Amino acid sequence: MTAASLETVTQVLLELDGYPHLSCQMMANGLPHALVGGAGRHECQGQFLDLVRDALRGAERAALEQQAEHGRRVGEEHAAVEAKQAALKEATASAEAATRVATEKDPRSSWSSRGTRCRGKSASISRRSAAPPASRSPSPTASRREREDHIRARLPLEDARRGRLAERRGREGRSG
Repeated sequence: MTAASLETVTQVLLELDGYPHLSCQMMANGLPHALVGGAGRHECQGQFLDLVRDALRGAERAALEQQAEHGRRVGEEHAAVEAKQAALKEATASAEAATRVATEKDPRSSWSSRGTRCRGKSASISRRSAAPPASRSPSPTASRREREDHIRARLPLEDARRGRLAERRGREGRSG
């Protein structure tokens, strides 16, 4: 056995599942000594090599069983994915059919991707409704100039309100 193959077998022995760590370490440490002697090996060396061979065969069987189990699980998962894809296609087809039926019943209710009606009202309505109203105060992160502009724009409205109030009060005072 070459040094590289001995190193590989030693690594496999140290990583065996189903054996205590000390037993794996004993087999890895004793393997080079059991291989010495060629044809004139002692009976204990032969028994030790049989023990290592049985451990390696058990590990191989366990790995093959684990591989078969994983293959079975992969097959089940593929079947589940295919079933979900078929259900998705069916649901998509149902939704598209329902959309077609709804559109055929009321053609005015279909909307384009921009949010304006395809038939009926013009796109200018949606542009006007998207603009913020003038009475809305500027955001807290607005610049000082934006806030001042907002206040200046509101001043004429406030003056007009005050003027109307003054007129009302004057009329109420005269008539009372």
